[in-house]
Amino acid sequence: NFRFFFTSSYAWRVIRNTLGMNFLFIVFTTLCSVLFAVIMFNLRNRRMVKLYQTTTLMPSFLSWVVVGYMVYALLMPGEMGLINQVLTLFGAEPVDWYARAAYWPVILLLVKLWHGVGYNSLFYYASMMGIDASFFEAAQLYGATKSQQFSYIILPSLKPVIIVMTLLNIGN
Repeated sequence: NFRFFFTSSYAWRVIRNTLGMNFLFIVFTTLCSVLFAVIMFNLRNRRMVKLYQTTTLMPSFLSWVVVGYMVYALLMPGEMGLINQVLTLFGAEPVDWYARAAYWPVILLLVKLWHGVGYNSLFYYASMMGIDASFFEAAQLYGATKSQQFSYIILPSLKPVIIVMTLLNIGN
């Protein structure tokens, strides 16, 4: 099987696509999860934090089969798909999403982000909750902006968690 695979003309393309897409998944999921966790950390209304966490965590509990069917309902060929219905409502032509390979890296990345950002952001949010509040108070006293607090307090505190989560995602 290995000899058959590596002598075929598709071997390099399959390996490149697999590694490339997984690299994109890991990088963008990490970036979006950290960004979402920072946004949640900076919200002062804890009810809104719980609402956002719940709504973003729900997709993680869905099976990939259910997620695949939801994507199919959105991208159904012709005028049956929800996105094509919106496009025709605005006067555009329906797009045959399944006929063009160029759309799929973006579609797969967006679906992966929708499915995983809420779950991954919980780890980063929990890590930020463990940062001593006196660091932020001292930074505010010395006039640090939010971006400086992120660069010099939050990011160094999240670095070990980011490394562990990245290693776990590579193993996944």
